[in-house]
Amino acid sequence: MKFIYSIKFKIFFLIAITFSSLFIINFANEAKVAKKELVNYLNNLNSSSARLIIENVKAKLYNLDYSQIKDTINSFENTYFQDIYILNKEGYIFAQKSSDKIVLKKYENFDKLVKSKDKNDFIYFSQIRLADKHLGYLVIHNNQNIFIQSQNQRKKELLEVFLISLLTIIVLSFAISVIITKPINKIVDKIKNVNENESLNINYAGNDEFGYLTNIIEQNHNKIQDINKNLESIIVKELEKNKNIQDKLFKSEKLASMGEMIANIAHQWRQPLSAISAAATGMRLQQELKLLSANDIIDTCDKINKNAQYLSKTIDDFKNFIKGDRKREIFDLKDNIDSSLSIVYPIIKELHIKLILNLQDDIKLNGYPNELKQCIINIANNAKDILEEKVKDTDDRFIFIN
Repeated sequence: MKFIYSIKFKIFFLIAITFSSLFIINFANEAKVAKKELVNYLNNLNSSSARLIIENVKAKLYNLDYSQIKDTINSFENTYFQDIYILNKEGYIFAQKSSDKIVLKKYENFDKLVKSKDKNDFIYFSQIRLADKHLGYLVIHNNQNIFIQSQNQRKKELLEVFLISLLTIIVLSFAISVIITKPINKIVDKIKNVNENESLNINYAGNDEFGYLTNIIEQNHNKIQDINKNLESIIVKELEKNKNIQDKLFKSEKLASMGEMIANIAHQWRQPLSAISAAATGMRLQQELKLLSANDIIDTCDKINKNAQYLSKTIDDFKNFIKGDRKREIFDLKDNIDSSLSIVYPIIKELHIKLILNLQDDIKLNGYPNELKQCIINIANNAKDILEEKVKDTDDRFIFIN
């Protein structure tokens, strides 16, 4: 099975098929030529014989001299002549070479023979005329069996030549394929068995294409050996480069993420700071107007404290995010999502994006809460950016978290 897929077989098959096809075409052409030569021989034989027969029988046919006509057609002996007929102008048989009886009957298919435009290679048909007078017809039947035997003999001879030639082609094709592929097989066997630490010595002395190919393979093998020797140090250097690049990318991504976080915190702090400032300013104004009561002081302090607590919580969320501790622990999923969204929610709200949450309580995960928080913040920011860019109608902006 391996031989079928080898280059040796492909070269052998290509050469054998090419020359076999040429011989088959030549064989068919030779058979065609042989048939044509035999048909031409019959035509020439019939034409020359017909001229002699017509010349000898036309006067006798005019005088209706049966015996003389019969003697004339009997004198034409040839293995290719099966029968000779002399017909009157109505198509009735006047004399027949193969029969000594006078039977005046119409020649079979006479009308078709007269009207037919298709030439029959084995039937010669011609008029018999004396001066301008139409006397009858001459019909010569050729012996088809002799023709077939001759054709078969010629085909047999051609077939013998073809089979001998085909056998010669097969042997030569195989020999040529062996000669062509021998250097290739030598190279392949050497490559299969060579150790990566040894030199590749194919020892092909030719200056042809195979010699060039051998030199290229040996040079590349030597280069590979040199690379293998230095491969470990090259890998260490490349890994170090990759580590440095990854560290830079991580720091860059971290800085970008911190920039987004600071922007979010600025949004979150704007409203509480405004509320604290407004409460303090209002309390001072009430004091100046002598309208400040004890209850007003307590209410204002509660508002300031509430907003300060909110700011403190925001600082804690930001600190936890920046800290980036990678400690595995059990944490609540809903709390983690709420804490993550609290950082980005002010910007989402400002862009009139509706945040629809469907969060189940009491789902505990054993993992890294800070890393999940970073993922949720990134997803929320990406969703916010694409909604702001693609959806211009603020009533159709939604983020769903289920």
